[in-house]
Amino acid sequence: MKQALFVGRFQPFHLGHLSVIKKALEIEDRLIIVIGSAEENHEAANPFTAGERFQMIEACLSAEGISADRYAIIPIRNVENFMLWTTHVDQYIPPVYKVYTGSDIVKTLYTAQGKYKIEDVEFVSNVSGTVIREKMVKGDDEWKQLLHPAVVTLIEGWNGVQRLKMVS
Repeated sequence: MKQALFVGRFQPFHLGHLSVIKKALEIEDRLIIVIGSAEENHEAANPFTAGERFQMIEACLSAEGISADRYAIIPIRNVENFMLWTTHVDQYIPPVYKVYTGSDIVKTLYTAQGKYKIEDVEFVSNVSGTVIREKMVKGDDEWKQLLHPAVVTLIEGWNGVQRLKMVS
């Protein structure tokens, strides 16, 4: 079975993330989705808890008809030492052969490790967690168009916009 890794903070899980997962699952048998910085929450850059991010991913993939046997979602705390980060992540995941990433630092760290093939991904243009969070704080409802409706429903149910405004 070909398993690959996709790491993100998913603050929030957006259409760019969904696009990467769909493309990866066209090639891979299974995708290991790591929620990075799982301990970070209720902050301007990290407003959602690991549990909430898990729910966002699961709800979105389910709504898209992606079977739960095609992926695993694993929250992992961050390590504040880049030299140890990949080894730390690897301790919590099943064997993979490839890493999907759009992050320069993740690419650099896994390339240096030399253990996996690196698949550089490009997100849908103008879709980033930073842009989405900025739109939420400004009261610009365009943020909803950058997320799957299942994720929007969850965020609204958690009063996520108000939370983000309070911590920003």
